[in-house]
Amino acid sequence: MQLVTVRLDRIFDVVHGKHEKKAVTFFGFEYGRKKVFGVIGPGRQHLQAGAVLTACLRKENDWTTLAGWYNHSTGEVVVESAGYGLFSVIIESAVAAVPLLLGYHGSPSLLLVSLVMAALGYSSFCSLRVLRQVRAQLERVKVAPVPPLALAPGEEGANAVEGQHCVSAAGKPDRTP
Repeated sequence: MQLVTVRLDRIFDVVHGKHEKKAVTFFGFEYGRKKVFGVIGPGRQHLQAGAVLTACLRKENDWTTLAGWYNHSTGEVVVESAGYGLFSVIIESAVAAVPLLLGYHGSPSLLLVSLVMAALGYSSFCSLRVLRQVRAQLERVKVAPVPPLALAPGEEGANAVEGQHCVSAAGKPDRTP
């Protein structure tokens, strides 16, 4: 994962909606001479032009993989809520445990359902772990000094500091900045 700090020179196409049953904000923005389209932010966000964000991207330089951000203007850390994932872990684990609770009687279909639900529960658990790491990384940015932007306000050109990286799902840095 990668941390990128940008100043939102212009924000456009802001739409509040749902994606995968979760409330999100669809938007695009411009920084320097670069335009970014199709960004999905968690929750109902109210971004303003001129805001400085440090964003955590799941894939390097791919804004469609936005995991969350720290808004230097408001001091707010925005990351997807863990509630939906926690609910999934509980339900999937409970369904996976049914054969054990009822006593497994050799039914291959019941065993298959149990294994699939256990795998889904593990996947949801891993997603929660990544969200927790993203939040922790952005909280560290909150107390660190603001990284310099490539340009001062009003200048033209690229306006992002590249090369900052979040920790990976394994808890190790993806690469050194």
